[in-house]
Amino acid sequence: MSFRFSSINLGCSKNLVDLEFAIASILKYSDRTPIEYIENPEDPEADYVIVNTCGFLSSAREESENTLRYYDSLGKKLILMGCYVSVKDDNFLSSLQNLHSVVPFISYTTIEGLLFGKTVGIDMSAIVRAKVAMKQSKEKKLTEYLETVGGKSMKNNESAFIWKGDEVRAYIHAPFGYEYLKIAEGCDNSCTFCIIPQIRGKQTSRKIEDVVKEVQVMLANGIREIQIIAQDTTRYGTDLYGEPRLFELLEQIENINTNPLSSNKESPEKGGNLSENRAPEGAVLRSSTVNEEAEIGTQSSHFTETSSGDFKYRLYYMYPDILTLEHIQKLKTFKKLLPYFDIPFQHSSEHILKRMGRHYNEAHVEAFLTSIRENFPNAFIRTSFIVGFPGETDEDFNHLIEFIKRHNFESVGVFQYHDEPLATSSKLDEKINEVVAKQRLKKLSKVLDEVYNKHTKNARGKTFSGYIMDFDEKKAIIRREIQAPEVDEYDEVKISAIEGNVKNLEIGQFVQYKL
Repeated sequence: MSFRFSSINLGCSKNLVDLEFAIASILKYSDRTPIEYIENPEDPEADYVIVNTCGFLSSAREESENTLRYYDSLGKKLILMGCYVSVKDDNFLSSLQNLHSVVPFISYTTIEGLLFGKTVGIDMSAIVRAKVAMKQSKEKKLTEYLETVGGKSMKNNESAFIWKGDEVRAYIHAPFGYEYLKIAEGCDNSCTFCIIPQIRGKQTSRKIEDVVKEVQVMLANGIREIQIIAQDTTRYGTDLYGEPRLFELLEQIENINTNPLSSNKESPEKGGNLSENRAPEGAVLRSSTVNEEAEIGTQSSHFTETSSGDFKYRLYYMYPDILTLEHIQKLKTFKKLLPYFDIPFQHSSEHILKRMGRHYNEAHVEAFLTSIRENFPNAFIRTSFIVGFPGETDEDFNHLIEFIKRHNFESVGVFQYHDEPLATSSKLDEKINEVVAKQRLKKLSKVLDEVYNKHTKNARGKTFSGYIMDFDEKKAIIRREIQAPEVDEYDEVKISAIEGNVKNLEIGQFVQYKL
């Protein structure tokens, strides 16, 4: 009897990495039992549905419960994983008729029990987390990836896995030329509005040598842009080495000079309709053990093995409190680093920052941002802010408005504050009236529209480099190289705006184009 399953991801990129491990952990047993991945989780052929949940916000927990409730009503056998596990409502879970299994945080040893009915102890208090993201897009990419690696009938010599200890991972963004590299899990910060440390635990970093090894595997499989993620990348390594080691890690990534792994070429699938165009044939096929030399078997499309000089990487979630001007100077020496600065400031008022549990002041932030602009003329700065935080005065809010206008950030995420029962901030006094908070959010959004319009105007007539994400015979959706996948806006251009031969365009192709 075959194990026919589908999946839904309700989380962010860090959560998606966990799902990739789970999917690949199932596929690795395809030589022992028939395994079939079904694209549509509503398809009657899909017996099991993995629901990878989020629990970061109350709205995300509600979405997780609604999703579980819906697929339970369809009679699907539900495999629950993700951060909702650690903040779950036991009464709700007990109401589900078809809850098959609960997979704790990175507990992929339970997969064998799912497939072969073995009894597996499950720690229901295990820690997991996520953040709401682009569900449908990731489902499509996952399906396309599994099709390319033979998800329905894996051959004996083909395995779509990346080992992490005794675990495996499937790379599902390879057709688009990028992938996420998680260097640490959990967080040691104590931001009053955040519950990540409660549901993900204290920071746990991967060893430098293990991270470097995975980078080499990524390069061997045609991944040209590596997205380095963690809850707090700046504190990477503190738990292992007694001090932050991010820059030591980046130096070793910069010094990757050889790639002993190999790849093959196959013909890619060409574009058609923007809504139906699929990723090119071939993604990542790899199997090795931690203690053995990697043996790679790949089926890549238009990608070839990425040489040491071809790849780039970007850093996410950089906290400004322990970053210095000297660090900016050091980053400038890294040739493969994309000048993309993802720094979640959350606010500009020192009064509010103190209430948020953020440990930096205005003078430091101003000097930090000035140094970035001076050292990286083409810098792309992304940040996020919370409005309506308890105690936020009109003066605090206006300070934030002027801060944003002064620095003209390229990308900003804005959130209206809401009490989260598990967060310390829910106990703070001086709560902001809901109407006032909404008015501030609306005003800030207008300010951001003005900033974005300036950036758009300045970009007109200029030539950019980027990756084709989708296309048809008339237009293409392109992600600029400097912009992050999935979180920043893409450019839509006419095919005629793309330089060079456009007769054989492929998804994931790196092109030059004019806006």
